[in-house]
Order: sequence, then structure tokens, then C-alpha cells
Amino acid sequence: MACSQIVEHLSKAESEEEWFPKIILNNIQKIFEISFSNNLMIKLAVAHWIGQCATDLQPSFQETYGKKFLKLLRIYIDNDNEIIKAHSLAAVTNLAEESKDIEEITDEKEILLEMVEMSIGYLEKSTLIMLRENSLALVGSVAECLTKQFVPMLEKSVIVIQDVLHNADGDDYQQMKGQCYETLSIISAHLQEDFKPYIHKLVNILLNEPQENITNIHSNFRCYWIDGIRRLINIKNKEVLEEDQEKFSKLVTKTYDFYQKLVDQLEYVENEYENEVKLLGKAENDNGESEEEGEEYEEEEDEIAAAAGGNTKKNQLEEDENEGEEEDESRIDFKTYAENIIAVLKVTTVGLEDFPELFKEQAQSFILTKIFDLLQKSTFMQEQSEAILETLGYLLEIYKEKYSDLFTESTIDKYIEQLNELFYDDARQNIVELDSGKGGDVLQNYLVVFEELIHNCRFPIKKETAQTIIEKIIDLPLNQIQIKMISEFKIAKEQEEKNYFQSILEEVDVCQMQIIENLGAFLKNAQSYESQSLQDYLFNQPYKSKVSTCVNLYEQTKYSSFARFAACYCCDLIDYYPQCTEINLVLTMLINLSVVEELKTMQATAYGYGIAFKNLDISQEDQEKLLEILFKMHKNAKPTKSKKQVQFMYTRDNILSALYKSILDNKSFSKLQNPQEKFEKILELGQFVKDKDEILNILKNFIKQVENPEMVKLINGENNKNTETFLSNISKSLLIITEKENDVLKKNEDIGNQVFEACKKLIKDIEKDQQQKLYEKLLH
Repeated sequence: MACSQIVEHLSKAESEEEWFPKIILNNIQKIFEISFSNNLMIKLAVAHWIGQCATDLQPSFQETYGKKFLKLLRIYIDNDNEIIKAHSLAAVTNLAEESKDIEEITDEKEILLEMVEMSIGYLEKSTLIMLRENSLALVGSVAECLTKQFVPMLEKSVIVIQDVLHNADGDDYQQMKGQCYETLSIISAHLQEDFKPYIHKLVNILLNEPQENITNIHSNFRCYWIDGIRRLINIKNKEVLEEDQEKFSKLVTKTYDFYQKLVDQLEYVENEYENEVKLLGKAENDNGESEEEGEEYEEEEDEIAAAAGGNTKKNQLEEDENEGEEEDESRIDFKTYAENIIAVLKVTTVGLEDFPELFKEQAQSFILTKIFDLLQKSTFMQEQSEAILETLGYLLEIYKEKYSDLFTESTIDKYIEQLNELFYDDARQNIVELDSGKGGDVLQNYLVVFEELIHNCRFPIKKETAQTIIEKIIDLPLNQIQIKMISEFKIAKEQEEKNYFQSILEEVDVCQMQIIENLGAFLKNAQSYESQSLQDYLFNQPYKSKVSTCVNLYEQTKYSSFARFAACYCCDLIDYYPQCTEINLVLTMLINLSVVEELKTMQATAYGYGIAFKNLDISQEDQEKLLEILFKMHKNAKPTKSKKQVQFMYTRDNILSALYKSILDNKSFSKLQNPQEKFEKILELGQFVKDKDEILNILKNFIKQVENPEMVKLINGENNKNTETFLSNISKSLLIITEKENDVLKKNEDIGNQVFEACKKLIKDIEKDQQQKLYEKLLH
């Protein structure tokens, strides 16, 4: 058991690579040897240890020892003692979870499927609640791990789980009923097509759940119930659910009734929370939870000791335990209560996306307003800021597509004020945690919510509104953390230390890029609504300051991300504010950044050059310079490691896209020195690009350009030697853009015909013999 706690403790404190070999590898054989003892307490402890390692050391533990310990647990499950069976099943569940791609586990299909059959048997016959709960969890984890192989067991599993739900009455069974819902949810999520015949059964089960179970303030069961609904409502099930629209509507209504009950209880729960904080303090409350876990383990220990013929502590502690149970019954689990509310919000977001008509009324009536009202009334809800912000960000993204009419000039300022009031302090505190290597999820989600909120505005944003957000986010001390980590990285001697500082730098990079996205969203809004005052403010305040700071920091530290940030700011200015009086200085800055030969920075600068060809009136000298830089970039952009292959593809795409923009978006390409030679050099680099949206832009530009005789002459080349290569590139690109289930094509259904007609215009003046040959290629 001490080994188990060491594993749990160290997994939270250190990176796995440093200590995993030392502690586990050196002692694994000893643990394996004692695992065959007949002593029931040792079997329990070994099962617990395997489960702990499987949870905290995944995937290393599964990959190295999964098969060995899976076979051992199979032997344990044959033990007559049901508590040993229960703990062994729990350990197998931990081994199987998240193991879909781990051959050490999935190769043992027969053992896992046999355990599912045994678990179904325990659900039917056993009376031990813990064994039945762990059997349910195992069925769910194997369904996730071995989806195809689980199909033959699907019907039996659903029938048995349904019987368990039907017969499990009383408070003692609430946890088990919750596990039933969770298992059904997992099965429905992973066996979507095969589960469709059972969706109506699940809807009926969810609808028929007694109201008192859902509204019981002391039960965490309702979180499972609402999660069952969340997983049920998805686009893959839409067709089946719409067959029974009346029942589905009832389920939606029941969800909102449940939410209203939660809100009605909130004042009472909040008072209880404040009393508990006053009486116990947060630290004592945490210790109390640990003691409860300890008591639970002691009860299991007593039962096993009794089964083995030993003495128990139960008699001497009976009175104290009874008092403890009474206290537990009166105590509210605030974290679970908060999770209940968040779960309802998640159901709402899924429903809004997949069933907009059904959920429209609720969206209009209260979603955003209620969230803010709820948070302002509740202290303990604010502790869930990461989960709430994540849900809010997703909700706003859906609104952007389908519900943007819900946002007005009168509400936007209110939302911004509430978001800052509720979450700014948490976001800023998260920077301190980020500095210590704990990640920056709250900060990232906070920034994403503002970006989505800005994108939802279908009206000009006031300069004052923008200032409210921008002054907050540009004041975040991210640069200081990066400078500190860069210096720590440089003096670190061990590779492990370097990796640690590098991981923090990458987390801060993500936050910095999100700030760039936020400022870009404001600049885009200002461009859309020709808001000169907002454009001037953005350029003269955050943009000028950010670009010069990033360039200076790059020169000081040579950390390439600072160059990338500067390039991204320049790109947004060229894209969304090309009429700026100082835009040529911005382009010069972007040209100077081309010396940084790091993939992400090259990707950003190349993207900016492409936009510049399209949006700016560039001098001939700068055009020549840009083309020279792009050819050099194409030559130098190579993946240094296999994991950077994707980054290389993005960079190459941006370079090629910029080169084609230099021809098709640029009115003065033909006036450059040796334009034909430059064009042929671009053609030699291969097909256009891989990105579907960029292909579409290039094809649309080509369709326009065939109306220009000079461009047709340039594309065909001397004696039409380029035409075949150009048509070949077009055909490859059309193959990419016309793949099945392609959203780009759905919005541009006629693009194929338009390109075909443009190609006919391209070859119409070519000699008859060659024209016939090209026309046949084109038809093909």
C-alpha cells in the first residue's frame, strides 16, 4: 500500500521519466513474487497497487507490464472473496482505460472479453454493491478499448444494465445507478452505429428517472444522469432522436427543470458553503476528505480480515463511525454540485449545436445571462473557473454560427464587464501557476472566451469597449516569465531540466498567440465596419507597442517565438488595416524578420508576404526582394524532426501560396525582371498547396485572371511550354478539393465547372494539335 501512495504522490510532483525506472523497475519483480501469496490482504494490496500504477503511469506501465498483470488479475478474479474480485476488476478497468492503441492490452482480447462476461454475471447475481459498481466500470472501459470485439456483447450488456437501473431503489444504490448511466454513456459514445437501436431505451430510462433522485441535494448521482443526456445528444444520434421528437423535447424540458432546481437550491448551498469555510477552513476540509477515504479503506480491510478469520476494528469504532456517517449525510459535496451545473451547461451547448430549433428558445431566454447571474451569486462556483470558461468558449463558438442575433450593443458591454469581474483575477493567478509549471488553462480559456465574444458582434465595437479588454490582456506579465525561463533553460545542465523549462515556454507561447488572436479579432471588426477610431487606437497603442517589444526581445534573447509573435502582429495589420499610413514600415519589418529560419516564424512571414501581394501596392524593388526571400525559404524549410513534419507542411503551403499570390493577386507581376523565368521557377516547385481553403482562393484567382490576355500569355509561356504543367497542378488541386465530405466544396459546388471553363479559355488560342491533346487531358 505504501508503494501505491508513493506512485500517486510522485506522479503529481515529478515528470515520469526521472523516477519511473528507479522505483518501479527495481522493485517490480519483488511485488510480482509476493502477489501469489494466499493472504487476502496481500492480494487486495497488490490489486490496489496495479490500479494505481495503471492510472498514474499510463501509458508506460501498460506498455511494459500490462499483459503480465492482466493475467495475474484474471487469476485474482477467480477468488471466492467478492471484495478481492471487486478490487481486481477496478484494477483491470484502470489498465484498459485509455489503452485503445496499446497492443500489450488490446492483444489480450480473450481475457478482457471473458472479464466482461463475468462482470455481466456479477451484475445479475451478486449483492455486493462495490462488486457490481466495478463490474459496470469494467464493461464501459472494455467497450472503449475493444469497440469492434464488444459488439456481440452489446445487447446483453444493455439489457442487464437496464435491469440494474430498474431494480436499484434506495439511497444505497444511487452511486451504482450513476455508474449505470456512465457505462451506457461510454458504450453509446464508442459504439454509435451499433448503439442506435438502443437509443430509445436510453431516452426512456433517462425520462423515467424519479424526480427526487435528480433533485436530492446530497447525491452526486444526478451528475451521471445529466452526463448520460450530454453523451446521448450528438449529431450522430440526431436522426434517431428526431424520430421521437416528442420524447426528446420532454427530455430537454426535464433538463431545464433540473437546472432551475439547481439554481433554486443555490442560495441554501452557498450559505452552507460559507459556514463550512468559516468553521473548518479550506485546509481542514481537504484533510477531512482524506480521512473519509481512509475510513472507507478500513471498512474493506475489516471485511477481508473477517473473511480470513481475523479480528476487526469495527466493534470498537462502531459508535464513532455511526456519528461520522450522520455528518456525511448532512454535508453537501460542493464540487459535485458545481459539476452538476457545468454538466447542464454542456448539455445545452451540445443541444444548441445539433438541435438549434429545439433549443432556440432556451438560448434566447437565459443561457449566457443565467451563467453570469449564477456565478455572481456563488463563491464556490467561481472555483470551477477553468471548466466554466471552457464551456463558455465552446458556447460562444456555436453562437457565432447560429445565434449571433442574440448579441446586441447593449448586452456586449455587460458581458465583458462580468467576465472581467469574475475571471480576470483567476486568469492572472494562473500565470503564477504557469510560472511553476502547472499549465495555463484558465488563462487560455479566459482569452478564448473574449475572442469568441468579439467574433459574435455583428455591429461595430466601440473603442471604449475594446480598451476595457485590451488594457487587461496586454498587462499580463507573460514576457517576464518567458525571459526568466529562457535564462533558466540556458544555464540548465540536465536534459530533464531543459525539457521542464521548454514545456513552460511552450505553454506561455500558446497564451501569447491567443492574445494575438484577440487583437486580430478587434482589428477585423474595425475593418468590417470601417471604424477609423478603433483602427487608429489599435495601431497606435497595442500593435506598435507589441511589435517593437517582440522585436527587441528577439534581439536580446534570440528566442524565435518573439520573432514569430512580431510577424503575426504585422500579418494582421497587412490583412485588416492595409490603408494604414505606416503600412510600408510594417512590411519592411516583416521583410527583416525573414532572417529567422525557424519553421513557425517562416510560416508566419510567408503568410504575411502572400497577403501583402494581395492587399498592398508594393514597389517593384520590394516585389523582387519578396520573391527572392520566398524562393530561399522554400529551399531552407526542412523538417528537423519527425514531430515537426506537420509544421513543415504548413510552412511549405504558406510559401507556395504566397508565390502563387505574387502572380495571380498581383497586377504588376509581368513588369518584374524576367517574369516568365520566375513563373516557370514557381511551377517547378510542384502543385499549388495542400490546404483546401488556399487551393480555393488560388483557383478563384485563376478563373478571374484568364480574362487578362497578359496573364494568359504568362501562364502558357513561350510556345505554350508551361500549359501542361499548370493544368496538371490544377487537376491535382481539384482532386484534393473535391474529396468526400468536404465543407469547402459544399459552399462552392460549382467550382469544378468554373475551373473547367477557365481552362478552356486558357487553351483556346493554342495550336489545334496541341489544343486537342490538352483538351483530352482536361476532360480526363
